[in-house]
Amino acid sequence: METSGEFNQLCNQLFECQCACWAWQGAYATQADRNMQLCTEIEQLRSLVDAQQIRIAHVTKENQRLNLLMGHLMPRDVGPTTNYRSTDADSNEGNGETAETEKSEVVQRLETIVELSDSSSNTSKSE
Repeated sequence: METSGEFNQLCNQLFECQCACWAWQGAYATQADRNMQLCTEIEQLRSLVDAQQIRIAHVTKENQRLNLLMGHLMPRDVGPTTNYRSTDADSNEGNGETAETEKSEVVQRLETIVELSDSSSNTSKSE
């Protein structure tokens, strides 16, 4: 009888160990699933970072180009239009109107560049 009791006790311990093993396997499978989800999320974040870096590089390049363009304009076009016209009006009345026309054309070009830049960045976002 003693052997039968010991056998039953060992069977119970074996069953408990097996249940614990199944629980560990379930936890491991759950953790493996979570790890896969995290890997997928990491890849998505890396893609977003890459896209942002490309966008930043594009914007930086465009900013440098605009700064260069503005650098060519700044010596002549500092201050509001009225100040600009009044300084030219002192030296030569006709040149003030021509310079303002040039400035308006340049401003229109800059606005066009900004619009194109905005539309290209919107295209990048949709990709």
